[in-house]
Amino acid sequence: MKNLNWIDKFIYIINILCSLLLLIGYGLRYFSPVHFPELASISLVLPLLLITNLFFLFYWLLKFKKQLLLSLIVLIIGYDVILSIFVIGKKPLKGKESFQLMSFNVRHFNIYEWMNKKDIPQKIKTFILSESPDIAVFQDFYEHNKFHVDDKYPHKFIKHQKGQKHNGLAIYSKYPFTSTGSLAFPNTSNNIIYADILKQEDTLRIYNVHFESLKLEPDVNTIGSQDQKKLIGRMGSSFKKQVQQFQLLQESLQESPHPTIIVGDLNNTSYSYLYDMLIKEGFTDAFIERGSGYGKTFDFDFIPLRIDFILTDDMNIQVTDFKNYDVELSDHYPISADLSL
Repeated sequence: MKNLNWIDKFIYIINILCSLLLLIGYGLRYFSPVHFPELASISLVLPLLLITNLFFLFYWLLKFKKQLLLSLIVLIIGYDVILSIFVIGKKPLKGKESFQLMSFNVRHFNIYEWMNKKDIPQKIKTFILSESPDIAVFQDFYEHNKFHVDDKYPHKFIKHQKGQKHNGLAIYSKYPFTSTGSLAFPNTSNNIIYADILKQEDTLRIYNVHFESLKLEPDVNTIGSQDQKKLIGRMGSSFKKQVQQFQLLQESLQESPHPTIIVGDLNNTSYSYLYDMLIKEGFTDAFIERGSGYGKTFDFDFIPLRIDFILTDDMNIQVTDFKNYDVELSDHYPISADLSL
C-alpha cells in the first residue's frame, strides 16, 4: 500500500473488508447456522459481494496495480458459488419421454393486497392452465374460490397447519396418488408435504417443501430502515429452525421407497448450508443442469435471489429442461422442470 495515494488506500481497505465478507459467505455452507445463526444472513447479500469484488478487480486492473490480486484470488476461490448463481444456457435434451413439474409460491393469492393488482387468483389459474404442467406444487396456498383447476388436475393433496386457514401447501397432479403425508413441523406455519405419484408403471415421491420463512420484505431499502440487530437476530432464529426442519426431511428421505424429487421454497440460497446438505443427500439442482442466467425466483430488488428449487434424485431422474417464468403474480416467480425417469 506504500505506493497508493490516500484515496486508493481507503478504497483498498474497503476492498479487504468486502473480500473478507465474501470469504465468510463462501464458508457458511460448511457450518451449520445453529452455531453461527447471525453470520448466516451474509449469504443473502453474497451476489452483491461478488459484484463488488468484481468491481474492485477491474478498478485495480485499470490502474495497473497489484492490488487486483486480492479480489482475483477471492473470486477464483468461489468459482463453484459463481456457477451456482449464474448458469450459461444449456439446450434441452431431445428425444426423452418426460413430464413437467412446476413450483409456485402464490403468496396467499394476494389476500392481503401486497400487490396493486386485481384478480390475482384468476390470473394464476390462467397461467397454470396455459402452461399445463403434469404436476404443480404450491406454497402459501389455500383453496380460493377463483382458483379451480380440478378438471385438469383430478388428483390433489392440500394441507394446512393447524389454525392456518389461508396458509398451506398443495400438490396437484394429472397422475394418481398411491399415498400422501405431512411432516407437520412443530411451532410454525411452515411445513413439508409429500405424495407418492403413479406414472404408468413407475412411482415417484414428490416433497413439497416450505422451510421457515426469513420474513424478508422485497425492498432492500425497507431492510435498511429496520432495527438491524433485531433483523439479524430474527433471521438467525429462522436459519436455526430451517436446520431442525431439514433434519425431519432427512429422516423421511431415508424411509422413501421411491425415486424422489424435492421441490418448493427453501427460503435459502444455493450457497447455504441447507442447500449443501441436500446436494450431499444425492440430489441434483435442475436449474444448474438445464437452466439459464441468474434463475431469480424471489423479488428482492436488484439482488438475484434464487430460493425456490427443484432437486432431483440423481440416480433415477434426469433433467431434460428447466424454465424460469417472468410472471409477476407473487413475490416469488414460478419455476418448472421437464424430468425423465
